[in-house]
Amino acid sequence: MTKQEIIDIIDNWRNDIPYEYFYIGITDNINERLFGYHKPDAGCDFYQADSETIARDVEKYFLNKNMKGGTGGGKKPTFVYVYQITENTVE
Repeated sequence: MTKQEIIDIIDNWRNDIPYEYFYIGITDNINERLFGYHKPDAGCDFYQADSETIARDVEKYFLNKNMKGGTGGGKKPTFVYVYQITENTVE
C-alpha cells in the first residue's frame, strides 16, 4: 500500500477519536509485535506498506500528529500497525 492509502485508512478508521489515544508502530513481524507484545484488546488494525521507507514515513506522520509510539521496527519493517490504547495494552 502507498503512504497516502495507509494514512487515509487509519484516519478514517480512528473515527475522529483524538490521535493521542492511539499507538502507531512498524514491524517486520506483525504477529509477534502487535499481538504478542502489545496485546490490544480494543480496536486494532495493520497494513502492509509497499516499502520500508513508506512504513517509516507513515509512522513519522502519525507520531507528529501526537499518536503514541517510537521509532524502531525490526530488520526490515513493512507492516504498519495501529491500536487504541487501553489500560490493558502494553506500550
